[in-house]
Amino acid sequence: MHCATVRRHAGCFVKCSLRLNPAPPHSFGMMAAQMKAFFDATGGLWQKGALHGKPASMFTSNAIIGGGQETAILTAVTQLAHHGMIYVPPGYGAGGIMFNMDQVRGGSAWGPSTIAGLDCARRPTEGELAQAAFLVGWASLARHAPAML
Repeated sequence: MHCATVRRHAGCFVKCSLRLNPAPPHSFGMMAAQMKAFFDATGGLWQKGALHGKPASMFTSNAIIGGGQETAILTAVTQLAHHGMIYVPPGYGAGGIMFNMDQVRGGSAWGPSTIAGLDCARRPTEGELAQAAFLVGWASLARHAPAML
C-alpha cells in the first residue's frame, strides 16, 4: 500500500475503531515499514490526545518458529505508549490451548500469533484462532472496564 494511502486512512480507522487490535507484520523482530507508516500517520490523533486512555492489543504472524513474535509486539507497544493507550495483553488467559505441545503454534502472553511458513501457505490452527478469539473478547471487556469502575 502506498504511504499516502496509509496516511489518508489510518486516522479514520483508528479514530472510528472501538478498539485497536493491529496485526503488525514484522521483519527480524521489528515492526515492518508498512505498519510503522500506519502509526506515523496517526500524528494528528496523537496531537489531539484522541487515543489517550483507549485500550489496545495486538497479534502478529511470522514465517518461522522463533521468528520474533514476542519481540514484534513488544517493540510495537512503544507506539501505543506514545498515544497514551492502555496495552491489554491477553496473558495466558486462553488456557490449555496455550500449552498444547501436539503441534507447532504461535502465541504468547504478549498476544496471539500464527506461524505462516516461509511461503505463507500455512493457515492458522484452531488453537491459534482460539487465542485470537480470546483476545477480542478480552479487549472488548477492557474497553468497558472504565465505565464499570
